[in-house]
Amino acid sequence: MYYNKFIEKIKKFDVITIFRHINPDADAFGSQLGLKYWLNLNFPEKEVYVLGDENSNDDFFPKMDVISDVLIEQSLAIIVDSATSERIDGNYNKASYIIKIDHHVDVDPYGDLNIVEVKSAATCQLLAKMFFSFEEYKMNKNIAETLYRGLLTDTLAFKTSNTTSESLLIASKLSEYGLDIPQLNRDMFDKSLSEFIFSSKLRSKLQLSKDKKLGYVIMNLDEVNNSGLEAHQIRSNVSEFNAIKELEIWCVFTQKIENNQILYDGSLRSKTIVINELAQKFNGGGHKNACGVKDLTKEDLNIIINELTLLSSK
Repeated sequence: MYYNKFIEKIKKFDVITIFRHINPDADAFGSQLGLKYWLNLNFPEKEVYVLGDENSNDDFFPKMDVISDVLIEQSLAIIVDSATSERIDGNYNKASYIIKIDHHVDVDPYGDLNIVEVKSAATCQLLAKMFFSFEEYKMNKNIAETLYRGLLTDTLAFKTSNTTSESLLIASKLSEYGLDIPQLNRDMFDKSLSEFIFSSKLRSKLQLSKDKKLGYVIMNLDEVNNSGLEAHQIRSNVSEFNAIKELEIWCVFTQKIENNQILYDGSLRSKTIVINELAQKFNGGGHKNACGVKDLTKEDLNIIINELTLLSSK
C-alpha cells in the first residue's frame, strides 16, 4: 500500500522538504502546509521545510522557507499538487528520494514513489484521506483548517464536477475539528474593495466567440500595472464568468514582458469540456475543467483562442 510506503520513507529521513507547483493556488499551499503541520505534530524530531519562490498574499498561508541546496540533497522531497515535473517550483530533483502526491492525471510519474488519486477533487482531499487512514497518528484543528481551505477552493465551494461524495465526507470529517465554516468561506471567496471594483472592468472587457460559447479577456501590460492587483490575482478573477449560462469555456489572459519579449499567461475554465489537454501544449496544465497556460507569444495566444473556440462549439 502506497500509504504505508509513505510512512516508511518519513521515518527514514531526518530532513523533509515539501515542494508544490508554480503559480500556486490554495490547494497547492494548503496541501504543502497541511502536510508540514501534520509532520510537525506526528514527527516533531524531523526538520520539515516548505519551499517555493512564490508566497501567498493571504495571512493564513505563511511564507515559504529558504534553505541551502546542501540541505535539500540530504532530504526526502515530497511534491504536492504538481502533475508534471516542469511545473515544480524549486530544486526538488537534488533530493535523495522523491515522493509525488497529486490528484491530476498521472502524465509524468516523476517520483520514486507516486501517490496519485485522480478521483480526489483536490490534493488536500487526498492528504486528508491518507491522514485519517492512519489510526496511530494525530490530527488537529490547524491541519484540518489548512486542508479544508484547499478542498473548498479547488471545488469552488463544492460546485465543480469533480466534487464527489468522498469530497463531502472528507470535508465533514475535517469540520469536526471545530472549523468555522462560514468564516473559511469568507476568507477564501470574499473580495477586497479593489478587487470588487476591478471585477467590473474585467467584465467590460469580455470578448465572445460568434456563438457566445467562448468568453475571454486579454489584459495588456498597462492595464495589469494599473489594476492594483498582481497578475495572478487578475487571472484568478476568471471565476467572475462562472455563472454565465451561455459560456462553455472562459479565460483571462495577462500580458507581461520577459527578456524584452511580450508574453501572456492565462487561466482557463470550462463547464464540462476537457481543456487541460490543450493547456499542456502551451506550457501549462491542471484539471480537466480548470487549468493554466504560460509564456504564450502573441501567435500562441491567437492559436489557443481559435482552438478554444472550436472546442467550445462542439
